[in-house]
Amino acid sequence: MLDYTPNNSLATQLCHPETLHTAWRKVRANKGGPGSDGVTIQQFETDLTKHLRQLSREITEERYYPLPVQKFTMKKSNGSTRELSVLALKDRIVQRAVCDLISPIYEAKFLDCSFGYRPNRGVPHAVAQVTAIRAEGYEWCDTPTICYFSVEVKAERVKHFNIHRDNSRRSN
Repeated sequence: MLDYTPNNSLATQLCHPETLHTAWRKVRANKGGPGSDGVTIQQFETDLTKHLRQLSREITEERYYPLPVQKFTMKKSNGSTRELSVLALKDRIVQRAVCDLISPIYEAKFLDCSFGYRPNRGVPHAVAQVTAIRAEGYEWCDTPTICYFSVEVKAERVKHFNIHRDNSRRSN
């Protein structure tokens, strides 16, 4: 388990073998192709310990720099295209490790009414909360509750909303 005490800096945790190995397992589970360096998951895994140690050393010695992304265009079923960028495997590992380290810190700061790009939260949860708030007698909000939803991107964004109780509008 990672230690989030002030004496254990995020940089120290990022270089820790357990952190990088956990990130590796998540990246491997996601599968995906090679980035601009051409290194595949199978190639990286053949000497995993060496690669993770090298990555840790690069970060520790402040010699780590991400590689250029591999870009390609993918045709979608509706005929339009979408540009995709694939990070090199080592960059995906570092990115996943950083995300794993900072997510608990920021998750603790988010408001309960925030649902976009958060684990175990999404549009259905936002709709359920709005429904519950309406049942409590709140009748209007001053900003759109759900400002964007795209099945193609599989991403949800929920804008912060303020719902106000207006007893003068309620009919008893």
